[in-house]
Amino acid sequence: MDGPPNSMFASFIVRSAYGMVSANGRRFLLIFLVGLSALALPVKGDEPFIRFIEGLRERLYFDTASEYIDSMSQRPDLTAEVRDVLDLERGLTLQQKGATSRVPADREQALAEAEVFLRKFVTEKAQHPQAALANSMLGELLFERARSLIWKVAETEAADKKLELQQSARTFVDQAKVIYQTAQDQYKILYDAFPKFIDEAKDEEEYTRRLEAEAKYLRAWFNLVRCTYERGQTFEKGTAERNQTLIQAAELFEKIHTSRRTNQIGLH
Repeated sequence: MDGPPNSMFASFIVRSAYGMVSANGRRFLLIFLVGLSALALPVKGDEPFIRFIEGLRERLYFDTASEYIDSMSQRPDLTAEVRDVLDLERGLTLQQKGATSRVPADREQALAEAEVFLRKFVTEKAQHPQAALANSMLGELLFERARSLIWKVAETEAADKKLELQQSARTFVDQAKVIYQTAQDQYKILYDAFPKFIDEAKDEEEYTRRLEAEAKYLRAWFNLVRCTYERGQTFEKGTAERNQTLIQAAELFEKIHTSRRTNQIGLH
């Protein structure tokens, strides 16, 4: 078990309390959390801190999660293992905040801030084990920003403004394609590192890890092809560009389906 018993106990108490506390009490609970976490000096490993952040995101407490990350960054005893992923955790938190927001301005602001932190992580920690995940999330974020612009197109009457929004959305999709290509390359390296055949009966754990690596690789491939589909959405309905791009996307999706019929990604 990572972390001292006090640390695990503190995390359990706070996670349980979050399920009952009102929105007005979150800041007080954050202070309470920081006080409890001080009982666990020195910090050993990334648990329970990362798990706690994930729990806050699951409950949609994005602002509190960001405050908690900021508080942890000030700890002088924070291990390099945890400090290395703080920008990633900030980016994931802001991305999910933006994705769930129904206020266009708030959504765009959160996604823009998330992009800064995710790009910072993949630039500074390109060899980190979580780099492929960060690239995948960055690609998803760019899709979200593109969708925001496409929604605006539907509400815009001026032809020149619609064209501007469509071109901007297309730029985000093209950027996402570059990111997803990097993610696919990274996941392929991890997948290819496994033996071509693993006897499940003899080594079930290694067999499962290989399946997980394959799923991540195929998901990145799927998202790479999805870029072509999303790009088609940036053109006006009925135009040759839209039709040709969507036909190309359908052919690429069929290629995944044909080559990986036994995998859940290939079956969709």
